[in-house]
Amino acid sequence: MAILVMTEIEPLATIIRKRLNDNADPAYREKISKLVPTEIDIVGVRVPVIRTLVQAFRSEHPDLPVAAMMALLDRAFGARCREELLFATILLTARRKALAEIDWNRVDRWVDGIEDWEVCDQLSMGIIGELVVRDLSRVDALVTWASGPNRWRRRAALAASTSLNQKGRNLPMKRCGYARR
Repeated sequence: MAILVMTEIEPLATIIRKRLNDNADPAYREKISKLVPTEIDIVGVRVPVIRTLVQAFRSEHPDLPVAAMMALLDRAFGARCREELLFATILLTARRKALAEIDWNRVDRWVDGIEDWEVCDQLSMGIIGELVVRDLSRVDALVTWASGPNRWRRRAALAASTSLNQKGRNLPMKRCGYARR
């Protein structure tokens, strides 16, 4: 797999940020800033609008490799912007079949970068949970996260665990060993 350098990602990130800024709603920004207390930047774009922007972006970039999507999420965590984080997470989530390409150590770094419940839940239910469903040995990581001191890791463990019983799945936590602790 080719290594992507940030200079290859920056033009895409610039396009994404411009579209987010073009769809900003100052009144919503004020409202969401109260609902999602965080230190990261908030542009003020509603999640349904972000989803629509992601769909358009995917149509324009149908061959965008998963590695580029992961690099966009890495960059979004560095940029510390709510909408960029949600955009990159939703973009990557849309490629569920390719999620196996994501290294668990990278996921671990993303969880370290979480600063609010909204990003935590989107990342956990859209990406982390799917990875755990594909490899139940990762339940052990959720157990560790759930009993750790970091509140976002605890929340990520809980949110990711919901994937075990969605979409017709019946993977009780007890059977996976999650309820033992």
